Amino acid sequence: MSRWTFLAAALVAAMALPAAAQDDPDALLAEIEAQLSAYEAHVEGLEAQPPAPGSERAARAEIARIETRLATLAQERAEVAAVIAVRQAEFARAVAVATAGWDEAAAAPVPAPAPLIEPVGWQGEGTVTTVPEPTPHAQDDSATAQSDLPHTETVIASGDGRATALSPVTPDPAQAPGGTLPAVPTGAPISLDGLPRRVLTLPDAPLLRPGQDMRETGEILPTFTVLYVFDEREMDGEPWLAVGEGVNGATGWMPARAAEDWKSMLIMRFANTGDRSRALFFAEREALHDIAYDAEFDPARIDAAYARAELGQSTEGIVSIEPSVAVDTDAQPYFMPITDFERFYFEESGIDALMLELASINSTSRQNRADDQVAAGQAGSAVITYETIDTATLEDFRVGVGFVIDTTRSMGPYIERAQNFVLAIEDRLDAADLADRFDFALVGYRDNTSVVEGVEYLTRVYRDFGRSDSADALRRDVMAMKPAQVSTRNWREDAFAGLQDAILQLDWGQVDTRIVFLITDASPRSVGDELARDARLGPESILAMAEQNNIALMVLHMQTEDARRISLSTEDYDDHQLGQSLYRRLQGTGIGTLATYFQVRGDSAVVFERTLDRVASEVARALGLLAGGQAIARPELDDPFTAALMANPSGVTVDETQGDRQVARAVVSELFRYQQEFLGERARVEAPDFHRAWTLDRDLRDPEVRMLEVYSFMTREHLGDLYAELSVIVEALDAQESGVGDFFEDVRIQSGQATIEPSIGELLPEYLRGLPYRSFFMNLDRQSWDALPFQQKEEILDSVRDKLNSYRLIFQTEAGWLRLSDRPGSEEVYPLPLAFLP
Repeated sequence: MSRWTFLAAALVAAMALPAAAQDDPDALLAEIEAQLSAYEAHVEGLEAQPPAPGSERAARAEIARIETRLATLAQERAEVAAVIAVRQAEFARAVAVATAGWDEAAAAPVPAPAPLIEPVGWQGEGTVTTVPEPTPHAQDDSATAQSDLPHTETVIASGDGRATALSPVTPDPAQAPGGTLPAVPTGAPISLDGLPRRVLTLPDAPLLRPGQDMRETGEILPTFTVLYVFDEREMDGEPWLAVGEGVNGATGWMPARAAEDWKSMLIMRFANTGDRSRALFFAEREALHDIAYDAEFDPARIDAAYARAELGQSTEGIVSIEPSVAVDTDAQPYFMPITDFERFYFEESGIDALMLELASINSTSRQNRADDQVAAGQAGSAVITYETIDTATLEDFRVGVGFVIDTTRSMGPYIERAQNFVLAIEDRLDAADLADRFDFALVGYRDNTSVVEGVEYLTRVYRDFGRSDSADALRRDVMAMKPAQVSTRNWREDAFAGLQDAILQLDWGQVDTRIVFLITDASPRSVGDELARDARLGPESILAMAEQNNIALMVLHMQTEDARRISLSTEDYDDHQLGQSLYRRLQGTGIGTLATYFQVRGDSAVVFERTLDRVASEVARALGLLAGGQAIARPELDDPFTAALMANPSGVTVDETQGDRQVARAVVSELFRYQQEFLGERARVEAPDFHRAWTLDRDLRDPEVRMLEVYSFMTREHLGDLYAELSVIVEALDAQESGVGDFFEDVRIQSGQATIEPSIGELLPEYLRGLPYRSFFMNLDRQSWDALPFQQKEEILDSVRDKLNSYRLIFQTEAGWLRLSDRPGSEEVYPLPLAFLP
C-alpha cells in the first residue's frame, strides 16, 4: 500500500468518526497523522527485516544486485577496451618513430627491456617502477627502439599471491618528475582485517618528510623496519605510503615499492634447545623441498648437510644455520615474520609440516641495510656464519633450583626426604669444592588460613637464592620446614599460590638456571575455588607467568591411596584425576616437547627418595663438567629416557621399576638449555643473518620435534580488546548455563536474522580470524555447545577464564614486552604463543 493510498483510506475511516470529531478539523488531522506515523513505523520495521528466502522482495533485491553488477562489469569492460586501444596506438606510434628514424650506420634498436620485476608479497593491483641498465645499441631487425627511461609496470595479484607483470607503459616525457610531498595525515592507521596495516621496509628504503622533494634521497631506514601505514596515494605516477613507527601518527612518506605488506601478526621463534637439531635455512623453496623429501629415507644426506653447515660451508642450497647456542632475546631481540609458506607432509611418519619463507629481523640485519648477499637465488655462494664459543665462561655458570613444597600434614615423609636431598647434595658438592656453584630456594605452601585454625600460613619463603651463609645456616633454613600440625579443609591445597610466589618473589637473578620443582600429594585449588587466594588463578595463568620469566616447571605428584580414598569419601571426586588434569597443563615451559609432569606411585615416599638421589647424581656430574669449563652435552634424541619424555606428553609414571631416570634426564635437558642461553648471552649471539630464506618448522632428523614456535604479536590495545570481548562471551555462556539467558539466541536476535548459527570465533576480534589457528573453543557453535555435558562446559569455561586472567597478568607487567624498533614512537608488542589464545 502506497503512502497516498493509505492517506485515502485514513480519510475514509476518519469520515466514519462521530460528528463531533468531524466538526474539529485539528482533531481530524491529528488522527490522520497519528495513523500515518504508525503506518510508516510499521513499514520501516518490515524493511529492516531481511527478506524471507523465496519471497517477492528477496527476488527483487537479487535482481537489483545482478543489474548493478552487470552495469559495473560493462563499465569495467569499456575501461579495459579503452586502455587496450591507447596501448595499441602507443605501440603503433613507437614503431612508426623507430622506422622513420632508422640509421643503419649510426644506431641500432635497444634490446628487449630488462625482465619485469616480481615484487615479493604484492597483494593487489598497483604500479612499480624499474630502471633498465643503459645498453649499447646493437643492430637487430626484429627489435623496436625504446627509451632507456624508467618505465612503469602494471601488476595484479596472481592466484598464489605473487605479482604478475603486464605490458609496460611509458610515461609522458613532457611530465616533469618529482614534486613536493604533502603533509602527512592525522588519525589512526589504515585498517586491514581488523588490524592496523603494517609494512616491512626493503633494503635502501627511503623515508622523506613533508615538504621534501620526492626525488631526494631522504633518510635510509634499516632493512625490515616495521612501519604503520596511514595513507596511500599516487604521486608522480607511483604509489606512496604515509608511514609512522607507531599507531599515534605518520612521520613521513616512502615509495610503496620500498616496502612490502606484513599482513599477518604471526612470527616464528626458535623452539627451546635441548631436544632438537639446529634449524637450516635455504635460498630456494625447491632446495628445501628436495632435502625434506629425502629426510626420512636418506638420513646420511641430512647428517652430511649438517656437518658442512656447522663448519660454515654452504651445501644443498643452505644459506644460513641457527646459532649453536641460544639467542638471548632480551639483549639481542629478534623475530622472523612469515612472508610465504607451503604445506609439507612426511610420508613415513605421517606428520604435517610447514615450509616457511621467513624474513630475519635482528640488530645485524637492521643495521646492514643492503645485506642481500644471502638472498634467494644465490644458493651455494653464501658464507655461513661459523661461531667460536668460549666455553671457559661456563666456570661462572651457577645452577639454581627452587622447591615449592606442600607442607600440609600428610606431606611429612616427603618433606623429610626433600630436606635430606638438599643437605646431601650440598655435602656432595662441598666435598668436590662445587658448593658455590649450586643454590637452593625453598617455598612452602598450605591452604586458606581463615577456614581452619592452626594452619599458620598460606605460603612462606624458607630460603631465597643468593644466601651466602654457612653450611650451618643452610641446615637451619632447610630444617625449619615442618608439616602442619592440623589438617586443612579438604584434600586440595593452594599449590598455585605457592608457584606464583616462587615465580615472582624469588631472586632468580642470582642464578643462571630457573627450574622449579613442585612437590605435592594433592590437587591444586584452581579457577573458581572460593578458598583459593586468587580464584582467577589456574594452570594457564601460572604457565603465562613462567613463560614471561623463563622458568621451567616440573611437578612430582605423589598419588597416594589416602588422596584417592579421602577425596572420594568426603567430596565424591578422585583427587588423582583432578590433580593430573590440572598439573599436566603446566607442561610447555622450558623444553616444551618434554614431559615435566611426573606421577609418583606405589610406595611413593621410597620412590620419591630414589628419584631425588638420581637427580642429585646427575646435577653433581653436570656441575663437575661446568666447573672445568666443559659444556654439558646435548642429550641424544634416541636415548631411551629422552624418548620416553617425548613420547608421553600427558605425563610420565614413576614407580619402583621406572621413571626416576626420566626425571633426571629432564633436569639435565633443562640444564643444557640454560647453558646454551648462558653461552649465547655471553657471546652476544644473534639470530641468523639473512634477508629472506626458507626453512621447515619440524626437525629434519625427527619430524615429531618442533624446530620453530609460532607467536602472534599483540599490542596492549589488541590484548585489551581480546580480554574485553572474550569476557563478554564467557559471562554470557555462563549465564546461559545458569538458566538466566541464551547466548546464541541473543546473538541471533541482535543480528536481526531469522536463522544464524555463529561460531564463537566469529564473535571474537576480527584479527583472530586471519590466523591459521582454530581451537576447539573458537569452533564452537550453538549445536556443538548444547551437545556438551555440563561438566565439560564448566571445564572449558574455567580454562578460558584462566586464559583471561593470564592476559590481565601479561597486560599489567613489563616482562616480555618489546618494541619493534628503537626509534621514537615505536609501539610495544607482546609475542603471545598461539597456545595462549582462547
